[in-house]
Amino acid sequence: MHSTIPSKIPFVTQRGLHALFWSLMFVAASLCGLATSARAQGGEVRATSTDQVKFPAGLKWEPMREVRFQDPPKPGARPLSKDYAAALAVWSDEVKRSFDQAPAFSVGVLLAQARSARNSVLTFSLLSVMDFDRCEPPLNGKNVVDMFSKCLARVHVGHTPQPVMKEFAGFCYLHIDNNPDTPLAKNHTEFAFDVQSNTGYFRVIQYGKEVSACRRAIVVEGA
Repeated sequence: MHSTIPSKIPFVTQRGLHALFWSLMFVAASLCGLATSARAQGGEVRATSTDQVKFPAGLKWEPMREVRFQDPPKPGARPLSKDYAAALAVWSDEVKRSFDQAPAFSVGVLLAQARSARNSVLTFSLLSVMDFDRCEPPLNGKNVVDMFSKCLARVHVGHTPQPVMKEFAGFCYLHIDNNPDTPLAKNHTEFAFDVQSNTGYFRVIQYGKEVSACRRAIVVEGA
């Protein structure tokens, strides 16, 4: 038995094959688009910091909130507040290390939170510990003017498959709330967030004036 291949494909069949071809092309393009989108959304979170900062206009500044650890946190103890829990989530390793190495000194943490354009929760935080290798404590003396210390900063990125933490050095820390001669309203650290550039900005207010040497910024990408 022999079969013959027609020299011409009927018009209806050609139209059906043509439609099938473009349907397959559409599906392939859609799959490629989905793959590209998934790679973009699941890309690596990156963060960089700089001390060469020019603040953009329109920033809404707010004082950073302080959590002060006077004693080592007790394992399993209920957090004293949401800020206390957030501070431990970011700095538990450094809090433990500080009390192990310098138990007579308290640990200070400053906090600020923001939401990125992708709705990720970003926690920006500064640390103040007695650590001469990585930090610069405020100087003491009769003629000393500056009261701020310089230490570590971290940004914690939540709402990702795995929370991401990035650390930086050389960030100024000032929060004085126990001296009537230097009230907190005039001596603190402020934070502002620019959602368009995913950038957190930091500045120090000392004696009621900004300290230009303490300007810092952290840019978060991929969150």
